[in-house]
Amino acid sequence: MRPASSTENFTENWSQLVKKVENELGTVLLACPFGSQRYNLDTKKSDMDMFVIYQADTKSLLGFDKQPPQTVKSSERETLDYTVHEVYRYGELLLAGDHRCVETLFLQESSYVAISDTFKQLLLKRHLFLNSLCLDKYLTDALGNKGLKLFEKWTKDKPYDLQMTERESKLGYIIIRLLQNAKNVVDKEDLQVFRLNDSLERNLLMSLKSMENIPPIQFVLDEINRLKNYIDENKDDVPEASEELKLFMNDWILTLRKKTFI
Repeated sequence: MRPASSTENFTENWSQLVKKVENELGTVLLACPFGSQRYNLDTKKSDMDMFVIYQADTKSLLGFDKQPPQTVKSSERETLDYTVHEVYRYGELLLAGDHRCVETLFLQESSYVAISDTFKQLLLKRHLFLNSLCLDKYLTDALGNKGLKLFEKWTKDKPYDLQMTERESKLGYIIIRLLQNAKNVVDKEDLQVFRLNDSLERNLLMSLKSMENIPPIQFVLDEINRLKNYIDENKDDVPEASEELKLFMNDWILTLRKKTFI
């Protein structure tokens, strides 16, 4: 399932992808940006990243016909970047604390390209997903082998007052963005996925991404350590994943399946 690569604008790209999913896979429950557009951190050079949740027909899941795919992703040959999850896989990721999926529950209303009444039911319980599993996912990505450890490896023998290279700046941007949202979880507040124009958080991230007025290595390390230390001091108060959440998700998906099983 691949949309054509030659499209003219944002609206046409989304319309094409949603139509392909509806025609070939099932009912679209959610369509929203993925990547920098989600965070209001995109530039003219940014790719268009798309994220779609669909619901397969229940009979196709229970019968002996070919099973609908749980995940479909664009190939490197395609112009459009997209990820499509069947609702069961999406639910699995939510319950596991996958922050990319949890963020879809905290977007600005204008960011949703398509959103069903069924999906809106999840928004009523979205605070339950801001638990220790979600926090751990943020911290693993921010501080692990592809995050802070890699950044420290790249900058280990360099003067800390030296301006960063493009790849160092991009990695610093990713680490700080992840830690900003990890701090939201620790503070028990809604995820601030969409960074408001002229906010301090967005200004810092855009300076790292746009390669304009890039701060030195030490400044970035100081900001990373400031966020990391705050999170370490307060993370013990973050709740564990609750039984209420598991029961809610189970009822939610069973209700979906029953509606399309005739």
